[in-house]
Amino acid sequence: MGESFENIIKSQLENYRPKAPDAVLDSLRTHYPKPSAGDFISLHVSKIVLVAAIAIVGVVALIVMNNKEPKQNELEVSEIRYIERIDVDLSYKQIAPNKNRVAVVNRKLANNNTQVYNNSYKNAVGYFVNIDTIVCGNSFELNIAGENPEYFSAAGLELEYYQGLLRVHSKKPGVYYLKYQNTQNQIQVLDSMKLCFADVPKPIISVQQDTKCDGNSVIVHVENASGKTLKWSVPGAEVLEIGNNNYRLVFKSSSNSNVRVVLTSVGIHCSCSESLLLQIPQKVEVKAVVQPATCNLSNGKVKIVSNRNDATFILDGNIKNQSGEFENLSAGEHSVVMIYNGSCVETIDFEIPENQKLVASFNYQFDRTNPTKIQFTNRTVIDSRSYNRFGDMSFEWFIENERFYSENPDYEFLTYGAQQIMLVASYGQSCTDTFVNTVYVANENLLIPNLFSPNGDGISDVFTVKVDNPVRFQATITNTRGEVLYRWTDAAGGWDGRINGNNLAAEGVYFYIISAEFESGNVVQRKGTLTLVRD
Repeated sequence: MGESFENIIKSQLENYRPKAPDAVLDSLRTHYPKPSAGDFISLHVSKIVLVAAIAIVGVVALIVMNNKEPKQNELEVSEIRYIERIDVDLSYKQIAPNKNRVAVVNRKLANNNTQVYNNSYKNAVGYFVNIDTIVCGNSFELNIAGENPEYFSAAGLELEYYQGLLRVHSKKPGVYYLKYQNTQNQIQVLDSMKLCFADVPKPIISVQQDTKCDGNSVIVHVENASGKTLKWSVPGAEVLEIGNNNYRLVFKSSSNSNVRVVLTSVGIHCSCSESLLLQIPQKVEVKAVVQPATCNLSNGKVKIVSNRNDATFILDGNIKNQSGEFENLSAGEHSVVMIYNGSCVETIDFEIPENQKLVASFNYQFDRTNPTKIQFTNRTVIDSRSYNRFGDMSFEWFIENERFYSENPDYEFLTYGAQQIMLVASYGQSCTDTFVNTVYVANENLLIPNLFSPNGDGISDVFTVKVDNPVRFQATITNTRGEVLYRWTDAAGGWDGRINGNNLAAEGVYFYIISAEFESGNVVQRKGTLTLVRD
């Protein structure tokens, strides 16, 4: 067999030695120490020198380039810094440059001195007024009149220039950046703004019921086409949902000031807001200042005090004026309706108290020894207190067409029956009151017959007793053995000659026991016999 190609090559190489096995080499390494840093440098000194030389040459070249003198009057832009900008959530389409913002530009001069110039470019730090803008839709317009559209760029957005406006289109919602870059006269202006194209439309909010009346809540209607979550910002108010996309804004206080209502529809990328300015009216302050009615007269007064000067007042539904003052009021409850701001209504309920209220009154008692004599006791009061606490009192009594002036008269009547008594009490010159009561002067005699004939002829068919208005009455009929045959308690009743209303009693003699108590307190009792005949 011929010799292999590999062996032929190896045989031709001078000083060729086959490689030692790996096991042998590993055994030898264990007997020798690892190389030190000095060993490494000594082994690679040539390479280290070469790398250091290249580095030195590079540094020298940079120094030379940096120290190169510029041409006379040549300016270089070394740095552009911007003052801090405030992010504004815009609700309008066009953005005008902010004339209150200035670019701070550091510029190197030909003499290698650095000066700071507060120059303005477009009278603004950059070109954009703000750096964060929410777009509720898919397009945004920017006023770039006089600018080259090529200065603007935006990844992921479509830019269209027409009639001084730059229209920015977004195919899908999300956050994008619109950039501006312009270099003129070696002054470089860089700016960018963040555009958030929302995935929700703006909510639409409108007033259903305004706030012109103090104490009334505001009702607003909301159209939320996206159906997204709504966030409210209403300073000083509570928001209550009342159905049909209507909401009630209940303000805790009224301060005659403007309140901005902000309604935000929350999306995934960003949110869209709509605002509404409400005029909250001044809180209505109203109170009733009353003067009492005195001496049982309709002379009370009221004055309605309010901080509204355009109000009309209506008392008890019929008396109307613009002053809010009413007189000749009787004691008791009243109501005033105050109408202001055209149709706003406030109701004030109040009470006119009574002062020096005089109430005449008396009671009476019969003399037990003389049923026609009555003792009168004066119970007149002023403001629920006895007249004895007050001076300047006078009284007039009218009894049986006679007039008496004592406080507590005694009077003996000449006639029986109902008697009308009148007391007129007076306090001072104007307070008077009258009290009238009827008393019954009774004849306390009992008229009792001793014979009756219950035969149906219409004459003396019933045994009755004539008595004058007793307060209690009782009559009892017995036979000679003391057995009760009949009893009645109505003074107008009587005995018809039947035993307990059934069988006819025989002719003969019977006994009666009759008792009557009168209003005077006197009790009159009579016992006797009566004869029953039927022929």
